[in-house]
Amino acid sequence: MIMFASESSSGDFGDYNILTLLAWDTKTHELKHQRVLTSEGDELRFNNLDSVDLVCDRYSILTNGTLAAANRIDGILYVIDIRTGVLLHEIAPPQRLQSQNGQYEIRFTENYVYYILTPFGNADFPAKIFVYGKDNWTKLAEIELRGALGDMVSYKSELGLTGFAANPDMTWD
Repeated sequence: MIMFASESSSGDFGDYNILTLLAWDTKTHELKHQRVLTSEGDELRFNNLDSVDLVCDRYSILTNGTLAAANRIDGILYVIDIRTGVLLHEIAPPQRLQSQNGQYEIRFTENYVYYILTPFGNADFPAKIFVYGKDNWTKLAEIELRGALGDMVSYKSELGLTGFAANPDMTWD
């Protein structure tokens, strides 16, 4: 079982968090705890304003169980080698957000990654779902949510899209 946690710390430039990988071996009952490192060997740090969604479900385990993904609510996705704890990719979101005008939730299925963009009250863009292939991170579709569905998910920061689940049998290719 894989999970992510963030450890708070302080340094010369203020407070920050460090992304930490937790792995539970179900056979040996050992807990592996290591800080995620950049390719340069530095700890992966983010300031306290950059919230990280620490959810890691079975679909966010990528490439035969060797990679995992963690994401920030601004849509930045971290792809991490869970054997070494090294950050392999930092993937930018499909549409940049200005402060406090929306958030991303990222959902995984076996073959696809869904970026779900939820605008807040001061946003001037509609809710969208961006569909990416999991094997090569190619954008396959961009779905703009209009009408009743768009109204339901837009401008509702307190609701979020926690119930979103893509049909795993659906194909976007």
